[in-house]
Amino acid sequence: MRSGFRFDPPPVEVGAELRWLLWRAFGPPGKVLTGVGDLDAAAVTDFAQRFDLAARIGARTPPEVMVAELGSETAERFHEEHVGAAARSLVAGSVCRELAEAGRRLGIPLVFLKGAALQLGERVATGSRNLGDVDVLAPGGGARQLQAALVEAGCRALEVAESEHQLQYLTHPTGFGVEIHKIIPGVRLEGGSSATASELIERNVVQPAPNLNGSCYLPDDEVMLAHLLVHGIAQHGMAPHAYPMSRMLADVQDLRAGDDAWEAAYRSIERDASREEVGAVAALVRRLGAGEDPAAVVAGDNDEGALLRHVLAGVLDEGYAQSMKFRGLTAKPRDVTRAQALAKTLRGALLPTRAQIDILYGPPRSELGYWGRRLWRPFDLIGRAWRYGWAWLGQRFRIRN
Repeated sequence: MRSGFRFDPPPVEVGAELRWLLWRAFGPPGKVLTGVGDLDAAAVTDFAQRFDLAARIGARTPPEVMVAELGSETAERFHEEHVGAAARSLVAGSVCRELAEAGRRLGIPLVFLKGAALQLGERVATGSRNLGDVDVLAPGGGARQLQAALVEAGCRALEVAESEHQLQYLTHPTGFGVEIHKIIPGVRLEGGSSATASELIERNVVQPAPNLNGSCYLPDDEVMLAHLLVHGIAQHGMAPHAYPMSRMLADVQDLRAGDDAWEAAYRSIERDASREEVGAVAALVRRLGAGEDPAAVVAGDNDEGALLRHVLAGVLDEGYAQSMKFRGLTAKPRDVTRAQALAKTLRGALLPTRAQIDILYGPPRSELGYWGRRLWRPFDLIGRAWRYGWAWLGQRFRIRN
């Protein structure tokens, strides 16, 4: 494992289809590619879906170029992904306006985060990013007030224990998700506790959100970049199936933060992400954005090469993905001790709610089925821990079965 680098990916072979995917997702838009050869359109489509890059590629690539490289049928699929993402962005905008109005009525200032902030700040091209939920940060007790108001207005709360950084997940009547955050986990402006909405506003590291009523804000570049980095590296870096890191690379590239923002972002997340990891993201986005051959980047004996291997292997190598589940139990940013974080994780895992059982195993046929699955849960966890632990050992010592 590289010094200061939590990821230890196996070698990854980058064939023509993966090279095309990375070029079209992160390279200069519309650039004529040479030496690509014949492409397996089905493989390209599958990779684009698994890395959640289809809409981005559809938005960045001229239709005539797509047809020439992949054929009209596959080009149409990418176009449909782009149009679908554009439609979802319209819904997201409507949900943001509803949140802004609710905050105005309650007198609660709101800070929009992640994808919603990128869209509201016009950092992403319409239809280039899939949005399925809206993340918003509310100060102190205002988070619960806003949550209650949204439930009263028709949102449904998912029956799960709230996390350290956010309240229960809400489903808007449109089907969109709403996540109301209490803190930005891992972003520590003074190196102490994770940042709150009040702290961001008081320190004047936000800007007014355009075209929204009430006191609505977007984080400044250094805060937004810090959140994208710590969210992608520390919070979800060990869970590529739930959150492929290619999403973080796309967001960071679209943010286009300057050098000063990178240094400020690192200082606020250095407790949870190393300088080597942050530097690897910066170098990888820069090199891919310049149009370098992704195969050459992957093969490099440097941090950005290791990071790109991690991005790819996390989705394509099931053994590697399972090995990270074992290490990821307490690897996330937290404002409590490791023991407290582990205890909460185990408590939630051993005592799942009805909603969690439905997600994990599917709804049982009767009420008795919920109790049966709760009784089975400890044995299931032991089996999973064994599989994940063995996968970790296999990756650690490169044991190939």
